[in-house]
Amino acid sequence: MRFPSRIILLVIFTLSAGEVLLAQQEREAVEDANIFSKFGDISEEMITMQADHDYPFEILLKETSVRFQEGARGLQAIMDHLVRIKVYSDDPLEISDASLVGIPFYSADDVEVITRLEGITHQSDGSRVYLDPAQSTRSDLNSRYKIVEFEMPEAGPGTVLEYKYRVVRRYIEELPDFYFTHRVPTKEAAIVLQNEPFLRYETVSQNLDFDVNYNEVRIDTSSVPRIFTFTRPEPI
Repeated sequence: MRFPSRIILLVIFTLSAGEVLLAQQEREAVEDANIFSKFGDISEEMITMQADHDYPFEILLKETSVRFQEGARGLQAIMDHLVRIKVYSDDPLEISDASLVGIPFYSADDVEVITRLEGITHQSDGSRVYLDPAQSTRSDLNSRYKIVEFEMPEAGPGTVLEYKYRVVRRYIEELPDFYFTHRVPTKEAAIVLQNEPFLRYETVSQNLDFDVNYNEVRIDTSSVPRIFTFTRPEPI
């Protein structure tokens, strides 16, 4: 049995600081952390690309950005997520499988709250169909977890399904795992972790049998983005 590859984020409180790097690196790190700015920016290549595997759809991009801010109830983790899925099949059941999305979250004691949910179905002719967040549903998984579920509108062969959402989390001693691989082929996955001057997270990898690119940038000696990326190699 093959287990998903993941990164585990564990907090360590510290007062360490580092050197200032070049302004260009600082700007790039900030841009990497602002993944919502990429929402809706779909290239022609994504629309016209063909599968290099026999699966009916694939994850083109799965990206997460983690930062921290002071809230009404203390320090919170702000976790932004951006996902893009390419549909190749014309089979209705496989299209439905690609377009149905479920997002579990820890709802007990309002530990996690989901906000800023948006979605776009990019058609092969360049038109767009927008998700109505009001059509999403929330139901109980168990006494601690709920799940937000929705179906991307008008999915079909060649469409790119794109959605984003934010998770605001009060419990920051340990953050949710980030998975690089899934049962669905994943072309690119990335997580940006923006540490603060008063805390640092250490990462623990599990079941990683491939190379993950890692970059660390210090900005004004205060915040330290850690950027992990994986891109599936092109077939030979």
